[in-house]
Amino acid sequence: MFETSQHVLGPFSLGQGRKMIHTGTLAGGDMWNPAQAGEVFVTMGKMLMDGEEIKAGIDIPGLGVIDPDVEGRDIITDNLLEVDRKTVHKLADMGL
Repeated sequence: MFETSQHVLGPFSLGQGRKMIHTGTLAGGDMWNPAQAGEVFVTMGKMLMDGEEIKAGIDIPGLGVIDPDVEGRDIITDNLLEVDRKTVHKLADMGL
């Protein structure tokens, strides 16, 4: 007999998902802190209001050094919070 592997991909509420993480039903995941996202949006809005250009190589607090896709209007970053057995309760208790 051979082992099979099953994967589930999709969003879940940390408050509801923490039990599934502790039972092993879900391994965990990654997420961006919405509070930090709000801070980044305000920072970038102020930069634009002050006449600063959002361009490659600048350091935006909360994002780090960026390389935006100006044409696609995207800024992709790798500042995700890891959700696992060690972090899920703290993140869920924060309301994330």
